[in-house]
Amino acid sequence: MTTLPDSRSDPLVVYLIPLAGGRFELESDAPDESHATAGAPDGVWRGRLRALEDKWNAAVAVAEGKGASGWFARLRDLAIRSAAESIDEQRTLWRLRQAAEATLVHPADVDEAAARDTSRGLLAHARRHHAWWLAIDGLALIVSGLLAILPGPNLIAYYFALRVVGHLLSWRGAQRGLGAVSWRARPGRPGDDPRVILARPAADD
Repeated sequence: MTTLPDSRSDPLVVYLIPLAGGRFELESDAPDESHATAGAPDGVWRGRLRALEDKWNAAVAVAEGKGASGWFARLRDLAIRSAAESIDEQRTLWRLRQAAEATLVHPADVDEAAARDTSRGLLAHARRHHAWWLAIDGLALIVSGLLAILPGPNLIAYYFALRVVGHLLSWRGAQRGLGAVSWRARPGRPGDDPRVILARPAADD
């Protein structure tokens, strides 16, 4: 299920996760929902995003349900499932958008300077990537508006609208992570994401 990022500025823990081939990615823990303000009224913009989110989640549920009949419906459902996975992958950048400070947790055999350089490289790549796709999906959203004349919900427009919102928030998160966020760094330790610990075990003290 897609969930929009909240507006808190709690300290954020970001993990530098090692991948195959010497590559890395940035991931973060889900925020503690107990700190959210219950019943807080949404503004006009956020209220519209919530309504769009509800429609999108309904579309995802349909796409993940029984197999659709017809090539167009199958293609549509495949695109929706792909977009949902992409949104999940962008959550760390969304959280950085509201962060004032963050802790970078890196494998123990990667020194702090290298970890910081790697994370900045990933954020810089993300900023370019999402700026590019923001322009493309924004144009596609405008074109998809032509489908509004067809009966039923315009799922294609919902798809591109969510992508536009996601890329915009991700671009802003990457931009903030490269500039406004105050970072500290430390090696992984017990209790952190196990992929940091197990993939790069710390040396014995």
